[in-house]
Amino acid sequence: MNRWTDLDSIFVEGCSMRLFPRPLMVCMLALVMISQACVAAPESQAAKPMPSYGQWHSSRFGGGGYLQQVVISPTDPKRAYVNVDVGGLYRSDDGGHSWRMLHGNLPAHRGNYGVRGVWVHPTNPDHVVIATGGRWDGKQGVFVSTDAGNTWELTHSAWYWGNGPKRAAGSILVSDPRNPNRMYTAPIQNGFAISNDAGKTWQTNGQLKGVCPIAVWVDPVKTNNIWVACADRKVKLDGKDRAFQTGFHFSSDAGKTFTKISDYYISEMVQLPWGKRPLIAIQKFDHIIQSDDNGKTWHPLEDGLPIDEEAARKRSSISGSAFNAWAVGPDFVLLGARNGDIYRLDKDQTKWQHIKPAEIREGKWWGRIKPGQWQHYGKALGALTVSPHDPNHWFMTDWYAIYQSHDAGQSWDLSIDGVEVTVIHTITPDPFKPELVHVGMADNGYIRSENRAVSFYKTGGGPSNVKHIAASSAKQGLLFYVGPKGHSWLANQLYRSTNHGLKFSACKMKGLPNMDDRRCNSVALDPHDPDRLWLAVSGKIAPGQGGVYRSDDGGQSFTWDSQNMSGSSFFATSIWEPGPQLAVNENGSMIAISSNSQGIYTRQTGSGEWQKHNLQFDGWAKPSCVAASVHAPGLLAVAVRGEGLYLSSDNGVHFEHVWQGDCSYVALDTQMPNRIAIATGNGIALSTDYGQTFAFLDRSLPDRVIRLPLAFAGNRIVVGTAGSGLFYIDLPKNQQAMVDAPWLDQLNQQVRYLKTSNMQIGVLLNGGNLVDLRLTGQANMMDTDSSKWNTVGKNMPSTLAKDRVEYRGHTTWLSPQTSWWQYQSIDLKHKAKKNTWPPDPYLTQLPYQVIEQSSNRLVIQSPKSNITGMQMTKTFEIGGDQSLKLTTQATNIADQPMVWGLWSNTRVKAAGTASIPIKTDSEVIVQHVNPWKNPDPQYRFKLLRDQGWLSLTNETNVPFASKRDTKLRVDPAQRLIIYRLADQVLVKQTSPIDTSKLAEGHRSIEVYRSESQAVPTEELLEIQFLYPTDTLKPGQSIEASEQWTLFHVNELSQTSDRATWLKQVRDRVAASH
Repeated sequence: MNRWTDLDSIFVEGCSMRLFPRPLMVCMLALVMISQACVAAPESQAAKPMPSYGQWHSSRFGGGGYLQQVVISPTDPKRAYVNVDVGGLYRSDDGGHSWRMLHGNLPAHRGNYGVRGVWVHPTNPDHVVIATGGRWDGKQGVFVSTDAGNTWELTHSAWYWGNGPKRAAGSILVSDPRNPNRMYTAPIQNGFAISNDAGKTWQTNGQLKGVCPIAVWVDPVKTNNIWVACADRKVKLDGKDRAFQTGFHFSSDAGKTFTKISDYYISEMVQLPWGKRPLIAIQKFDHIIQSDDNGKTWHPLEDGLPIDEEAARKRSSISGSAFNAWAVGPDFVLLGARNGDIYRLDKDQTKWQHIKPAEIREGKWWGRIKPGQWQHYGKALGALTVSPHDPNHWFMTDWYAIYQSHDAGQSWDLSIDGVEVTVIHTITPDPFKPELVHVGMADNGYIRSENRAVSFYKTGGGPSNVKHIAASSAKQGLLFYVGPKGHSWLANQLYRSTNHGLKFSACKMKGLPNMDDRRCNSVALDPHDPDRLWLAVSGKIAPGQGGVYRSDDGGQSFTWDSQNMSGSSFFATSIWEPGPQLAVNENGSMIAISSNSQGIYTRQTGSGEWQKHNLQFDGWAKPSCVAASVHAPGLLAVAVRGEGLYLSSDNGVHFEHVWQGDCSYVALDTQMPNRIAIATGNGIALSTDYGQTFAFLDRSLPDRVIRLPLAFAGNRIVVGTAGSGLFYIDLPKNQQAMVDAPWLDQLNQQVRYLKTSNMQIGVLLNGGNLVDLRLTGQANMMDTDSSKWNTVGKNMPSTLAKDRVEYRGHTTWLSPQTSWWQYQSIDLKHKAKKNTWPPDPYLTQLPYQVIEQSSNRLVIQSPKSNITGMQMTKTFEIGGDQSLKLTTQATNIADQPMVWGLWSNTRVKAAGTASIPIKTDSEVIVQHVNPWKNPDPQYRFKLLRDQGWLSLTNETNVPFASKRDTKLRVDPAQRLIIYRLADQVLVKQTSPIDTSKLAEGHRSIEVYRSESQAVPTEELLEIQFLYPTDTLKPGQSIEASEQWTLFHVNELSQTSDRATWLKQVRDRVAASH
């Protein structure tokens, strides 16, 4: 094993360490344990963990969608399956208490997530057969699994009705009760099909062609008798319009021939399990009828039922007089009404009895029964199931959920752990609260998460659909979304929140055309002005009609803002079209797209006119989503269905085709601009190099085809689906860019470079930091964000931390940190509190003056500071091809003596590994800096002591909620640090010092490590040299000097022994000097 490359797997071995401060940590741990013991666990802790699918985790919201039929294995009471109209197939292994998705194991096609029928082998609970596909999503067919849904095989290609009216009716897959290997199915138009090997192969016989079957039944006694109900439907199949007629068909010869025996619209049917086993059926949805002659003639069986044709038709989907489901027990039959009422007919009886539950237990589910509010329970009741193992154990499905009863309907329990069937439109992270994620969906409107998508909840109120959400980066708490004015599947109203989504109100929208017959599916916000926003309005682009409209008062009034745009129908009207069609970049440039016309327009910063772009696509390709970076100026992205992803780094002047293939959504990381995520036709792909390359994330995502809105939430990607709810995946740490940003040349005007044939350095005049260090052709080793290089802090020299720009890279601070604000009278609060942040803005934010520059030498000088009373002069000098000498001189420019030292702080990419030479008795102090309130006893560094070296790698795998910081203080054998990043090696060294003159608590070498799950840009690795403090009289100076050497690993002999390799590095550097 290569011990160097496997360093990540090593924890702590043989180090002499102590925690600091130990008494505080023990005390706080005790307090935490006591508090946890006294406080009841919140619901999220008490609930069962949500299922994971590979590296993807299902977010908790609960239910949604239309649950169909629960099918229980006849041989295993714990095994059950349930299908969903648009959300696939689930399996339960604990009697229906919890569920996990199976449709991710099917081929990645939208039609496979609409499961129309489920059949489980009577003697093998792992043998399951399903029918998928539908009129909306194309032809799929019959799939067979013999391993409980883990793998599938398509055995019969066919059309099924799928999502639409009567999608919960009956079953489209049945078998001969006496010969379970003989199965039947009735697709649309293809004809009746028979299998004699439990679904593995099928034969069509030419029967029932040209009809639209919705259910098939087999007589459990006279198994040659088969009935098929067909509906009147108009659908488009294979691009052709088809019209089908209602009919009830019968076969007495096991499906060889069929005869149409009635024009009745039979939606559900069973046979009474007594007497001559007559048929009873739901005619359309408002009458219950019985047949004693195999369906030729019918008569009512409605005594005890609330028959009311008018009431049933007025609210057919949720009326108590509209019926939808049957279930058969050993000596009774159940009938379900669409409002959740259940009726029972016992053996030899003719009057139905209403089963009124005494209790419905739904916990704290968002859709639970609440007095005076809409009741979700039982609405559009989908199916009833009586367990073959216990006649008192029943299941019921409805629009949102699954319930089960163990006492014959006297009480019901919500049973949807793991069931997530919501349709997601939009996902937006909150720019000010990293744990907060905003989501808009169909049917349930706006929901939010306060734990980065682990779970979501409704805030109450608002419309039933939210198409697009935009969160302001200019004002904390400000959100806008678009949705309907009431409860419908469209977006024609703008809503506004000022408290992070806890409450929304409708905007007045004066100046817009009549929005009753127009739509606004996209809203874009100015990144700097909280009152300015834009709406994309459907219709012909013209004043007073469609186009882009601008508001300068938070959505209360609008003006037309579409100069130079054209199109008869530019912006989409349908809420089902994919992502946003309008976006604004950090610098004010804009982009607008049309999925209707393939048009793309961009507008430059400060321009009043739009320019049409000349990108050309294939005939059926559709621009489906745009994104603009709020972080990187000029970065625009367009996702195009059927074509791929296009990126521009120059405000849309030029676009590069960076991904080829299906691409429906794109997300730009608002914190790490090198990260771009896209939704493809078969999963999520991620780029960490500004779109130069993409790699697929784990393809275990259950719902991974088209219409997948996505967003970064810290070091996590959150994905919404079109029927399986939300998922999140945690990304690897330390994904800083290893290549230059495409906009680097535009933003380095403030950087002064020194270059040789082998290396280069870049020094940013703003703050005087070294921000670029690399071998020629290699990655920048410094941890810095190039998009900030041309940005200056607000109100500088401001004393407020929020006004700073963190340039990072290498800098030199004054020491000790506790004295930063003690020699000034500008900010008395900082002085009174002895604040240790922020550092002096004169020395770390304001521009340095260039004193001297040649091909190999740069000297810069800071402004004079009246905060610390110091002025810094920094010298950078390249010696030879690969070495650099850095000297910082700090001079007391005040009129009083001051005590200061210097503190060299090099911020390098956290993905690298640092090593320090130590003595046998070296003291290593690990100090937990943050969070003080809940310190954990585990070291956050991976430390390994080996033959005189202490190496520290990436953070441990100890889980944590959001952020944690650790300080490492070392008494080294030599003031030298070796840092390796991929193929580059940096050696920092400086002269020995009198450690007794260091500021109290400090050591000669220190390392600071910050980790953040929610804000990955806060991840830091700082390697530091501390220098002695001294009392400086006015005009006196102190100096810190370091020698840096940079080289490629190939310049060294290859060895798998880490200590040998490190010694080789040190010897090489010593020889070169």
